Amino acid sequence: MDPVNSGGNQQPPQQAPAQQPQQTTYVPPVQPQQVPMQQQVPIQQQTPVYAPTQPQVAIPPMRPMSSSSNKELNLSRIKAGMWLIINLIGLLIGLRFIFYFLGANPSGFAQFIYTMSAPFVGPFQGIFPEVETGVSVFDTASILAVVAWYILGFILTYVISIFSNKPGTTN
Repeated sequence: MDPVNSGGNQQPPQQAPAQQPQQTTYVPPVQPQQVPMQQQVPIQQQTPVYAPTQPQVAIPPMRPMSSSSNKELNLSRIKAGMWLIINLIGLLIGLRFIFYFLGANPSGFAQFIYTMSAPFVGPFQGIFPEVETGVSVFDTASILAVVAWYILGFILTYVISIFSNKPGTTN
C-alpha cells in the first residue's frame, strides 16, 4: 500500500540531507613589496578626454568699463559718424563730376545729384574756370570741393583726437 494514498497516517516527504558548509580558510593580506628608489618608475596619470556635445565658444571675461574707455568709445563713434558724412559728401560731389564730365541730361537722377551737391560745391565755384568741350564739362569746382572736404575731415579727426586720452593719434 502506498503511504500517501492510504488515508491514514501520512508521512512527510523525505528531505534531502542538509549540506555541511564548506570550511573557509583565512588568507592574510599580501604586503606590497618595497622597491628601491632607483627602480621606481613614476606613474603618469592620464586625464580622460571628453568629446563636447556642443561646440564650445571662448567668451572673454567681462570687465567693467572705465569712464576713460567710455570716453574713447564715444570719441571713436563721433569720428566714425563724421567720416560717414564726409564720405557721403565726397560721393555726391564725385557723381556730380562724372555726370558733368559725361554730359548727362540734367533731368531726373542727375538733376537730383546736382541739387544735393550744390551746397557743398558752391563755395568753390568760380575759383578756376570750367573747361567745356561739346556737352562735356570738366568741373574744376567739384575736384577742389572733394579735396577741401577730405582735408576738413582730416583736420576734424585730429582735433577730436586731441580730446582723447591718446593725443596725436588719428584712429
